[in-house]
Amino acid sequence: THFNSETMSRLIGSQSEAQAVHYLEGLGYSCLTTNFHSAKGEIDLIVQSKSEELIFVEVKYRRTLDDRVFESITHRKRQAIIHAAKTFLLKHKLRYSTVSFGLLVHDPIGWHWLPDAFDGE
Repeated sequence: THFNSETMSRLIGSQSEAQAVHYLEGLGYSCLTTNFHSAKGEIDLIVQSKSEELIFVEVKYRRTLDDRVFESITHRKRQAIIHAAKTFLLKHKLRYSTVSFGLLVHDPIGWHWLPDAFDGE
């Protein structure tokens, strides 16, 4: 079977997201949902901490870890994630005292977790 690069990216992405859930659960987080879509964006994972903080997580796979992983979350991408987060909160009528936006990067060395990678402003 021949896979194009987009199909391979999606396959690697879904495998990374499944592993990401396992990794975050190992850190004590509870996964509420994966691949939440809104009209303007998508959130890879939505997790809750033991202290009931809600974290909207972007999962990235990289061959090497460098600053470009942060650059890949452009202003437009952040706005799409924030919009999806607001949609999720409204849809589920949830109120959390603390909400943050995290980044989980998987590279050949392992996982790199930044639970507060950017703010929701």
